Amino acid sequence: MIPQDGQDRGAGAKRKQAQVGASRLPLHLIFQAGIAAVVALGLEGLLQLPAANGALAGVALALLCWLIRELYQPTATRAGARVVLVLRMLSIVGFTFAISGLSRLLT
Repeated sequence: MIPQDGQDRGAGAKRKQAQVGASRLPLHLIFQAGIAAVVALGLEGLLQLPAANGALAGVALALLCWLIRELYQPTATRAGARVVLVLRMLSIVGFTFAISGLSRLLT
């Protein structure tokens, strides 16, 4: 394996120590997920779909976003990053629809 960031990753290489308070998940991803969840809950309240239909729509939306992401490999440009952002947020919206519909079915 070729090191990507110029670090020695051989058998005797020293591991980089984690910084105190360092997070593995960047805050912008948490922010995007929060915004997408709020949008999904708002859309669900506006649409007033039955629980089963909402869950099915959410699963279909998440699968569609996953399929588009697998078939379309975006380039490393701003436009590609925007496409990835939109697909990520739509898949979180679909996931939230599915979880909300399933939770309503269980109660």
